[in-house]
Amino acid sequence: MVYKIDAEGETSQLGLTVSSVDGSQATVDMLNMATGIVTQSTIDCEEGAIKQFPLVTMSTLFGDIMNGSLKMDYVSGLIAPSEATFVANNWDMGWESQYIMNGNITVEDEGDTLNIVIDDSPVTMKWQTAGTGETVTVAAGTYTNVVKVTREMSMEVSIDAGGMAIKSTMLINSTHWFEPYVGMVKMQIDSASMQYQGMTFPVILNESMELVEFRPAQ
Repeated sequence: MVYKIDAEGETSQLGLTVSSVDGSQATVDMLNMATGIVTQSTIDCEEGAIKQFPLVTMSTLFGDIMNGSLKMDYVSGLIAPSEATFVANNWDMGWESQYIMNGNITVEDEGDTLNIVIDDSPVTMKWQTAGTGETVTVAAGTYTNVVKVTREMSMEVSIDAGGMAIKSTMLINSTHWFEPYVGMVKMQIDSASMQYQGMTFPVILNESMELVEFRPAQ
C-alpha cells in the first residue's frame, strides 16, 4: 500500500508492505518515500480483530508540521473488530483502544511555535461506524463497499508556555474510510482542540491521507 499524505500544504508518500506473517502477528515495513528510511512495526491480531496498527502513530496525524519524537505503547482495546463482530452488530457499533504515549512534539502554526510534552499520557481512541456501502474514489481507484468510521482521540499533554507547564487535554477528531479486504483508503482530520480549565482552544491541523497504490499479496 502506498499512501499520499497532505499536511499543511506539504505532500509526502508512505509505503506499507506486509513483509511476513507468523501466527497472529504480522511484520509491516514502513517506507518514507522522501528519505528512503524503512521502519518496522508489529501488527497484533486476535481472532480476526486488529489490536494495533502503525497508522495510529502520531507522525501520521501531524505530518510535516511536527518535529520531535513520540512512542506509543499498546494497553488495551482494538483498532478494528473482526468481520464476524461487525456482521453480528449489523455494522453499527462503537469500540475503544487505549495507549500510553511518551515524548515531545513541536508544532509550527503560522509562525508560532508550540512545545508539547507528553509524559506517560493515557491516550484513548473512540471509534464509531458512521456508514456502510459507500463509494469513495481515490488515486488507487474507486471502492464501492466502503465502511466509514469516525474516531475521537484524546490525550493528556503539558504545554510549555514560557517556562511554565500548563496541563491540558488534546482532542483530535478524524474520519476514516475502509474497504474490506483492502484496508484504509482515505483519512482526514476534521477538528483538533486543546482543553484547559474548562476552556476549549482550537488547533489547526490540516491533514488528509489517501491510498494511491494497492497490490495484494501473491
